[in-house]
Amino acid sequence: MIIAVTALVLVVSLFVPWFKATVRIRGASVSGFLIDPRGTVSGIAVHGYLWVVFALALSQFVMLAVRYLPARHAFTLPGYRQLLVVTSGLSCIAVLVAFVMKPSTWFGGNDLGGGFYIVVGWSYGAVVALGAAIVSLSIAIRAIRAHPPH
Repeated sequence: MIIAVTALVLVVSLFVPWFKATVRIRGASVSGFLIDPRGTVSGIAVHGYLWVVFALALSQFVMLAVRYLPARHAFTLPGYRQLLVVTSGLSCIAVLVAFVMKPSTWFGGNDLGGGFYIVVGWSYGAVVALGAAIVSLSIAIRAIRAHPPH
């Protein structure tokens, strides 16, 4: 159940702001929001390979939904716990790489002239996605340890 929830959280978090750009003035502690181009960008807009994470997380959710249907006509996929570990592991690695590889430059460059420059940092989407991927992987590993394959 927790893996299904983290899969949905991961899917949604790919489309919310992962990176933000703020305008700074050299030699001052003042900063402001970047308006044009926009000051935030989603993870999937920067890293196209996160579509793979989208597909993996969605497949995890579907697999768990089918497995635990309330009507008890559930379909059991052999080795589904191992598959959850593999898909969670791949998602976790991809999200971690995307988290670390934040854009070094913003649209058009980071130097605006006149002492103004752009600083690129993380936004809440990257943190949520990384947290969901780590929780999903740890729960999947715990599930496979609790029920070793026969």
